[in-house]
Amino acid sequence: MFLLRSREKTISVWDHTYVPTPLHPTPQTLAAHRESWDTLADEALELLTPLQTLSTSTSPASPKTDLYTTLKEHHSTHSTLSTLWRRVDTVPEWVDWEQISRGQDVFYRYAGAMLAGLCYMSLLGGMGASRIAEVPYRTGGFSTGVARRRMFETTQHILQCTISLESIKPGGAGHISSIKVRLLHAAVRKRILEIEGRNPGYYSVRELGVPVNDLDSIATILSFGANLVWGALPRQGLFLRSREIEDYIALWRLVAHYVGCPTHPFSTPAQARAYYDTLIATQISPTPTLSLLATNILTALAYQPPTYPTHAYLIASTRWLNSPSLCDALGLPPAQLSSKILFFTQCIFNCYLGYTARFIPWFDKRHGAVARRALWKLITGDIGLGGETGFEFSYVPMLGKGTEVEKVVDTGKRGTMGRRSAKVLSIFLLVAGVLGVALVRSLAWAAEPLWGVVYWYRCYGRGLMILHE
Repeated sequence: MFLLRSREKTISVWDHTYVPTPLHPTPQTLAAHRESWDTLADEALELLTPLQTLSTSTSPASPKTDLYTTLKEHHSTHSTLSTLWRRVDTVPEWVDWEQISRGQDVFYRYAGAMLAGLCYMSLLGGMGASRIAEVPYRTGGFSTGVARRRMFETTQHILQCTISLESIKPGGAGHISSIKVRLLHAAVRKRILEIEGRNPGYYSVRELGVPVNDLDSIATILSFGANLVWGALPRQGLFLRSREIEDYIALWRLVAHYVGCPTHPFSTPAQARAYYDTLIATQISPTPTLSLLATNILTALAYQPPTYPTHAYLIASTRWLNSPSLCDALGLPPAQLSSKILFFTQCIFNCYLGYTARFIPWFDKRHGAVARRALWKLITGDIGLGGETGFEFSYVPMLGKGTEVEKVVDTGKRGTMGRRSAKVLSIFLLVAGVLGVALVRSLAWAAEPLWGVVYWYRCYGRGLMILHE
């Protein structure tokens, strides 16, 4: 009877299973989040826009002053601006800077797997969230011409929030970029609502909620935090320790504070997990529009630097990290076996780096330093953004503007991804053979090494099952 009751309470959606608890938000709570948004940023934007225009008109030869700089220079001139500045410049009492620093280290300890999760699960899998995707669709921000750059801009913000402790403290690059993103969201919200006011039907607030509302913001922060911890990393064979999870969730709780997102959903790992469960069950509903966006993202990444991945490899990576039913609903084609093998070997490589860093402190420190330098150069260098982005209002919503589906263009270039995966596979087979012999001998005289079998299965068992699908 107990098992029956447990099964009745279990919810399984998109291959994600959980048992509801008092921590899981109710439909009423989700509705309240959907009907609220960052009104303080909206009010501040109304005051900052004319001040920004005035500053530019008085010094026409100077570069246009960004909204953050305008806020910093004029925050004492109005109570609304003072309130916003005080909130973003004040460190919440629950912040432990040592914990935040450890959370940043977690990102770089598993950097390869983190980036794969952000790209193939948080972004592409997130295209299943119909309400959230309606906003970027109207900005044209995921047409193939700009999708790659937009992804790099988001990654730059993540790197600025994780690259050093000073960067995430008030006045640091991560802190400043978070405020810029907050004001950018207000500008997008204002623009879409203005168009809807003049042209009813352009964007249905009743069906979709106010653009970039609190529920959307919570989902976005979850995609950078909880989605990696309990989704993307385990699917690649990486299982974080409880302290690593606490530290990493705390880091994104602070970012949520800076960008004007409610922080309660990230107050504890258990609370973040509960929101993560619920949003997967209630917010993922693929539509033809989302299929178009997902297709364009893959098209924009295929055969492009720095690794020049093939379109088939991108499909295999996406299908590995997301529910098969979700990928089918997004219209993604089946993955090729050869490409699945390549991504599997990439997972092995990421596991090797991640677990080695976890257990060897000096390697963790060195690996983290190298990853920080390499990723920053990759994202902001010539093959990336070509310089730091200032998070300007570049993708402007317009009436009649949307995102059209485009075809994959094979540049003929093949980069390091396939070659490195092939090398990793060869090394893996060799090492697996040696370890296999050692394991058999160990099992003959000790029962404790059976835990090694369990550990091996957790890391690679699921991968082997996917390869046979």
